[in-house]
Amino acid sequence: GWLESYRHWMQTCIQPHKIEYILCVDSGNETAVRRVVDKIGADITVVVNGGKKSAAVGWNRACEAARGSVLICNSDDCFSPEKWDLDLWVAINRAGKSLDDEFVIHTSDGSPQANLLMTFSFLSAKRYEKLGYIFWPEYQGMCADNEFTEHAYRDGVVIDAKHLVFEHRSEDT
Repeated sequence: GWLESYRHWMQTCIQPHKIEYILCVDSGNETAVRRVVDKIGADITVVVNGGKKSAAVGWNRACEAARGSVLICNSDDCFSPEKWDLDLWVAINRAGKSLDDEFVIHTSDGSPQANLLMTFSFLSAKRYEKLGYIFWPEYQGMCADNEFTEHAYRDGVVIDAKHLVFEHRSEDT
């Protein structure tokens, strides 16, 4: 499902040339994914999760490779709204922040718990540098977003943008 998600994210942003797309795959899937990336001619960085197979470790590996000012961790079942890049930029500016500041953006995934929990991570590179990870590496996936949310609110770095819905098309939600 990553290819459908990639295409959607790139088609719904205003400035796709400014988006760095990094895909983390489990060891053993790298060759097949690289063939698809080459076939479609996409500018996608592929990194391999050489550690334990977990979403938390995969997102951390992808963020290690990132060079951008704002990091967005999503999965193949998360889909962006139209002009999402512009809307995130507006939210950052309205909060009085610059791309050099430490922040986390609390968006919505359309679920009932979205007001309480950041299920997808939107954060500044500065925040990532401070923590050294997105999710504590010992997590398998479950509860990593709980801790991410709690620490961001505790540290006072949250930008409220829950009006932006990044749809989570999981069968579980």
